[in-house]
Amino acid sequence: MQITVEDCDKLLTLYGYGLRKSSGSHRVYHKKYAIPIIVAITKHKKYVKPGYVDVMLRKLNLEE
Repeated sequence: MQITVEDCDKLLTLYGYGLRKSSGSHRVYHKKYAIPIIVAITKHKKYVKPGYVDVMLRKLNLEE
């Protein structure tokens, strides 16, 4: 599954996460009392790496 960085940001914001740190290809989203979610962006592309999408969906309880 491919998801853009913008869509990922919107989804995590909707679930109460905020971008706290962004360095290089990694972004770290935090939410009070929750484990941070790390998102990595493919170099020179606008999509989030598929493995990170899977982890994000699992942590948000959105997997099928």
